[in-house]
Amino acid sequence: MANVVNPYSFVPLGTAPVRTSLDACYTGPLLTGRLDYTLTTDTPLLIPDTAKTVQDEQVEDHKRYPFFRLPDGTPTIPGSELRGAMRGVYEAVTNSCLSVLLDSTEEPFSQRLPSTNGFKDHGLLGIDPETGEWVLYAADVVDYLKLSEGRDGSLMRNGWLNWYGHEYHSGQHTRLRPDGPSGWLQFNRPITLYKKNYHVRLLAPKAGRPVIFRWQDDTPYRALSNILKKSADNDPRSAAHGDLLAALERVHNGDPAQGGLVPVWYLLADDNGTPRCYLSGASIGRVMQGRSWAEIMGNYAPCADTDALCPGCALFGTVKGKGTSGRVRFTDAETSQYESLGNKTLPILSGPKPSAYEFYLEKPKSTYETSIGFWNYDFCSLEETKYSPDGTKQTIKKFRVYTPQPRGRKFYWHSAPRTENERSNQNATLEAMKGTFKGSVYFDRITRAQLEELAFVLTLGENTPASPRLHKIGHGKPVGYGSCKITLTGGELRTLAQQDGTLCYTTEPLPLDSLLAAHGRIDTDSTSVKSLLKIADKRSTQSKTVEYPSAKDKNGNDKIFNWFSQNRKHAKSLVTLPHPLDNNITLEPKRGPDPAPRREGFAAPPRRESYTSTPQHEDAPLCVGRVYTGRVTGIKPYGAFVDLGSRRRCRILKGRSDFLLQTTLSNPLTTSCKSARPCASECWTSNRRAEKRRFRFPSNRHKTE
Repeated sequence: MANVVNPYSFVPLGTAPVRTSLDACYTGPLLTGRLDYTLTTDTPLLIPDTAKTVQDEQVEDHKRYPFFRLPDGTPTIPGSELRGAMRGVYEAVTNSCLSVLLDSTEEPFSQRLPSTNGFKDHGLLGIDPETGEWVLYAADVVDYLKLSEGRDGSLMRNGWLNWYGHEYHSGQHTRLRPDGPSGWLQFNRPITLYKKNYHVRLLAPKAGRPVIFRWQDDTPYRALSNILKKSADNDPRSAAHGDLLAALERVHNGDPAQGGLVPVWYLLADDNGTPRCYLSGASIGRVMQGRSWAEIMGNYAPCADTDALCPGCALFGTVKGKGTSGRVRFTDAETSQYESLGNKTLPILSGPKPSAYEFYLEKPKSTYETSIGFWNYDFCSLEETKYSPDGTKQTIKKFRVYTPQPRGRKFYWHSAPRTENERSNQNATLEAMKGTFKGSVYFDRITRAQLEELAFVLTLGENTPASPRLHKIGHGKPVGYGSCKITLTGGELRTLAQQDGTLCYTTEPLPLDSLLAAHGRIDTDSTSVKSLLKIADKRSTQSKTVEYPSAKDKNGNDKIFNWFSQNRKHAKSLVTLPHPLDNNITLEPKRGPDPAPRREGFAAPPRRESYTSTPQHEDAPLCVGRVYTGRVTGIKPYGAFVDLGSRRRCRILKGRSDFLLQTTLSNPLTTSCKSARPCASECWTSNRRAEKRRFRFPSNRHKTE
């Protein structure tokens, strides 16, 4: 996969929104009237009429939707569709709150930990009989089984263990052997049956029952039951999560058969000197976050008080708190000039994935001594590297609670539309439409500054049909659909008056030139507005491929999941989402387990490269026939570790001059060159770590991988 631009990016948040009372927002002369606009499609629109769903005749559960139309058959864009899109842009340019959160509930949400940062410690959760508090006890593994599916008389296909005719369930208080110790059963279903072993552990409290953590409320019960229920619902093939949930309920209800304890995995994170404990039902499982989305967004959470409204809520209204009505109304946009492009089958699209922390969250700050290995919405892992006097490298991993910083407001880049050939129950087919639509925006008692801001939002600062600044509306935005240009064509101002006891109004044309020349309170030099206009400009991605990143697995399957999985294997080289204003907005490909391509032809004349401490290339491969100068960083009985600069590290194996292994930040200890000979064999006999040595690789007649 070549370098691609992720379909979405984020407009950075500014300082905290300025909130004022509703009365303070509307002082001085207020304007009432109408703005007329024309919407011209740049890429086809997908506005489905969900009330007219058609079942596909050939594929079960595959849905087809016609374009939204009026009763007379005229294709129409509902005003609510336009209002929602314009509100998002208005909030961005006026530094308003986020009126719509990813999760509108007030409850914290759960997130799965990556395989490289899973839970490492076992514990037993129960209720202290003296205080009635939930408490986590330290545990020992008193019995252990390593089993393979279908071998040793073991079966675990349904999430429970059948071993030599005996049935065992996760969380069960039992014995694995007739004469063995008793304890609480803890196991996980292997990710791939028939290929991987699974581990069965029997836990018992340590002598003296030392306490690891104690809670003053029922937080551990609510958090653990929530993630176990969600895990069981997401994986109906396995009953292990359901069994563990049942064991937790027995502890909660005081069932003596459970023995008062349930096995768990736990993680301790430092919260400014105070430990915080997180629980999970699996080593690589879900963990309940401590913050809701409203808490994560902080000052940018939706306005809930009419005495403290951001610019967006003051103009468009809010349903929070007492609520207030909006002062703008969008009519349906109708068309008489259109072309139906027929049905388009979309690729499988799902909702937002905030679990993609490398995209949705800013990376926490690290220091020279520590590096960030993983982060979520609650805590991050710190990897501290230390060297012993003999040069042995040691990595110490800790966890720290921190305040997450969301990337900002989500917007989509423009691109050519893509379709899918295969139909299934996971995607849909929609009627696509191109054409010119006309509509109006009515405003009621708003300020001049608000009208200027509204005009800027509709036109994105350029009121010409040929402008490259486009909006995104409708479905299929990640795959190129819904790009359109809005231009203002006219409008009027209405003045209410009372004449002879009768209420009447007069109208006058709205001067668009003066309206568009002034931008009100919009700071066009701010990072937020610049980012928004770059994302809205179709030229930003004109010569680039816009699609979700993907990578191949060992079987050659190209999937989005593979890219994220391979990206998270090496925290120090983890690729994060570029900022919109970066010069390079593409994501680098992930080769994964694929070997490097075989070099064909003859080798180029040897070149000399000097050592440099400044990284210049990511994972630059070593070339056969080239001479390198490196720095010996470690001496071992079996060989030497050499830093070649440009983020390249290698090791020379003593007595194995036919191998040179290269270590990179994203693919450690992969074979780079076979049959490579070091020209300075004394490198592993020297104790001078900073000494420079030269290594020569043979000609291209040797195999390169």
